Amino acid sequence: MSLVKEKGRPKSSKGERHIPPESRPAYSEFHDEATMCIFRLKSLKEGQARSLLIQAVRHHTAQVKLMFKFRLFVSFLMNFGDRLLCF
Repeated sequence: MSLVKEKGRPKSSKGERHIPPESRPAYSEFHDEATMCIFRLKSLKEGQARSLLIQAVRHHTAQVKLMFKFRLFVSFLMNFGDRLLCF
């Protein structure tokens, strides 16, 4: 009896668990997601966080510049658009 824990599992099992057949798809999906999450966290720890932040800042800057150019273009059309259509 010394090899059995309180919940009925032997102490000698090395993490192997019996998964009921109806739970296997959900367990597999959860395991895949957890593995990807752990992989992402490890890569972020290796300096990817700074790279992702720089990428996000560059993307935001590009969007702001594009919107500014669009605004200038629209204001140009509002001021001179009717003159351009006459020619």
